[in-house]
Amino acid sequence: MNLWPQADQELLENLNRHPQLEERIKRLLSLVEDSEGHLEKADEAEQRIIQEVRQIGNKLLTGWEAVLRR
Repeated sequence: MNLWPQADQELLENLNRHPQLEERIKRLLSLVEDSEGHLEKADEAEQRIIQEVRQIGNKLLTGWEAVLRR
């Protein structure tokens, strides 16, 4: 019996195949939830989230390029 909806299961499987991306997504969620309690100002939160999204984009493009070269 599958406890997760199909879309959730597919997302988990994809993230498991890309552990670096999974770690970046976890960092992004941590920022959004401010789990460390470091983000007191909206501008600071915005800058940290933008930085993390850029790093995610960089990883995605690097991975995409690697697939094209195969």
